[in-house]
Amino acid sequence: MQSLKGECVKEKQRKHKNWLTAVLAVVFAAVMFLSSCGSESGSAIEKVQLFDESEESGSNAGSWAASHVSLDWRLEEAVVKDGTVYGCYMEENGLHVVVSPVEETGSGLEALIAGAESALSLTVDSEENVYILGEKDAATMIWRVGSDGDVTEAGEFTLDDAAEAKTITPKGLFLDSAGNFYFWAQMAVPTGERNSNGGIVHEMVNRVYVKDADMQSLFYLSTQSILGVCFDEEGVPTVLARASEGTIYLQEVTAQSVEQENRTVLTNAGNMASADNIAVSDEGFLYSSGSALYQFDPEEETTEKIFELSSFGISSSDILFMEMHDGVIELTDNYGDDTSEYMRLEQGESSKTVITLGGVMLSDDADVQELVTQFNRYHDDIQVEIVDYYDDSDEEDGVTAGVEQLNLDIIRNNAPDVILGNGSIDFDVYAGLGFFTDLYELMKMDADCPRDTFVTQVLELYETNGHLYSIAPAFSIYSMWGSNGTTQGKCGVTFEEMIQLLSDAGQDINAIYGFSADEPVLTTLCTVGMDEFIDWDSLTCDFESEAFCAVLQFAAQYTGGYTGNLSAGIASGEVLLISSVITGVSSYQIWSERFDGSLNFIGYPTAEGTGTALYYRGGQLGINAESDNVQATWEFVKYYILHRYDVAGGEYQGFPLVLAQLEDYFAAAMVDDTQSGSEAEEKIPKDTYYDENGNVYCVYAASESDIEAVRDLIEKADRRFEYHTEILDIINEEAAYYFSGQKSMEDVTALIQNRVNLYLQELK
Repeated sequence: MQSLKGECVKEKQRKHKNWLTAVLAVVFAAVMFLSSCGSESGSAIEKVQLFDESEESGSNAGSWAASHVSLDWRLEEAVVKDGTVYGCYMEENGLHVVVSPVEETGSGLEALIAGAESALSLTVDSEENVYILGEKDAATMIWRVGSDGDVTEAGEFTLDDAAEAKTITPKGLFLDSAGNFYFWAQMAVPTGERNSNGGIVHEMVNRVYVKDADMQSLFYLSTQSILGVCFDEEGVPTVLARASEGTIYLQEVTAQSVEQENRTVLTNAGNMASADNIAVSDEGFLYSSGSALYQFDPEEETTEKIFELSSFGISSSDILFMEMHDGVIELTDNYGDDTSEYMRLEQGESSKTVITLGGVMLSDDADVQELVTQFNRYHDDIQVEIVDYYDDSDEEDGVTAGVEQLNLDIIRNNAPDVILGNGSIDFDVYAGLGFFTDLYELMKMDADCPRDTFVTQVLELYETNGHLYSIAPAFSIYSMWGSNGTTQGKCGVTFEEMIQLLSDAGQDINAIYGFSADEPVLTTLCTVGMDEFIDWDSLTCDFESEAFCAVLQFAAQYTGGYTGNLSAGIASGEVLLISSVITGVSSYQIWSERFDGSLNFIGYPTAEGTGTALYYRGGQLGINAESDNVQATWEFVKYYILHRYDVAGGEYQGFPLVLAQLEDYFAAAMVDDTQSGSEAEEKIPKDTYYDENGNVYCVYAASESDIEAVRDLIEKADRRFEYHTEILDIINEEAAYYFSGQKSMEDVTALIQNRVNLYLQELK
């Protein structure tokens, strides 16, 4: 049996938003209910299974055990049959074909197809002869490698009724049990219509050509899209195809006929249309799609999710071959940099310690998938399984439903071992309730990863009463800045001082740019300053303080700010301060250039301190205090933090939290990026910004002074930029009465104090 990669892979669109607003009220109402249901002596909340495991997510990767065999080659194509691997790999002198026992890799036959330039497909007949579809000298050829190692040309890849095709792309070569050849090709063929310019209109179709052993054509099957071609144990081929109207069907193909009655229309084919790899299994079809492996039963038209591929360190796009018989899955893949591997997966308890990683939309997060895959591939003792709380059954908002369920599982002590928040978890609230493990204690016991492995300034800002309950792989900097002339070189000002500085420059607070409908001034100032108003350890608050009254008064005076051309506003002096985020050294450099090199970070106005905040990026992680495998979970969290920045290539914006990575990042920022030109290497920008006037700001290697300015900004940051959506909603709702003049400052702050205090007390 053989499998072939399908044509398309669909990905769900990721949703980037904060979800807590819609769900925390429901979640914490449940906290009160559950707490009130305990005994009079105050017994702990009962651990209850809430996560609704549907048919598609009910499989447990922990019930499968995997073994690996490293092969001696980095294969282009591969087939495994009766314990033997048949494969090919490219070298400068041509295509090497190998035939070797899996358990004694490298001990078998190797043949060379001299001058071959590529391999497109590989198949094996019943007598163990290998057939290769490949390219040489601008022609598509078929070679036969006999069981004795002799190489012969079986013929050139030619297709009937394809002379008018605009393009032809060979996709695969197969053999049936009778020795007939099956060629799968994709091509653009004329429709007989012409466009408005008189040109011939072409449409993309797929065809499977059937030829006998002498390469004489018998017939071909044509359809809009072929998802896969599979052969059963008797060597009978089946095509999984999609017609022009979108119908998915199974089409049996034999050398004698291709009658319509052999077509089986599938009305419930699940996500097979997005399969990367398709093969025949015991029950019907085995296929990989996205992050998981599935089995489809065509008679019942039911889909069973077998497991997440990442649980075994497998990436769907790396699979060369797979099959499933008698409950055993065999596959070869090219995960990693060196050699291909053969894997055998059998049902049975794994010897690894299995831990769970929970979050929402994790199956669609490529970086998370890659990190879990890497970890599982190279750890013999620990296996991470992803629990994605995204609710596929909720057509309107599966994200909100998933966030709600995750929060409920946390408060009922039924959550996964490690939680990846991504804005869906209020770690400060849960830390105060004892739901998460102190990571400092784990760092103390880990000689390879003590606290000073990380940028301690960031960790200290995320502490709760000297404990650290969450961590992330990167951080960014939130602050306010302007020219030295406007800020007078100050770092950290009160509200009154900032207003005075702006007044000295002939402006008021509406000369501050950066607040918006999504991040209004009150929300931003509270997000930066929430730690001033709430003691997270005791879960008490003070919103009647002078500090909070100053925030309200400042926000009331802000009427919307400058709305014109930003560059023009900076040049004219109508924009004096910027409220925004620094995500990297180049971000700092661009803002410095926009202020003609006279840039000073004054910070957000606060009662005390610098007013500059740091913000976790790249996924905020916390370890469930109820986990039975805290040490194993820490190994994964540590791996995630140490490797995510490398996996993402720094592309998710932010500075690495790992100190050594941060130093490497700074060093790289001071070296010019280049690309090879016609005569010499050409220097290229680190970053480019286009303003509204068409001006282009290009920044190159940073200077030592640029790096020191960013270092200083990080070291002086004295707060964190943290969303607490439920509390912010209360503040914004009540503050609106003050802004409209309906209530006094005293009345509004008293109402905010009472409501937030009640909310916090309910949590306790």
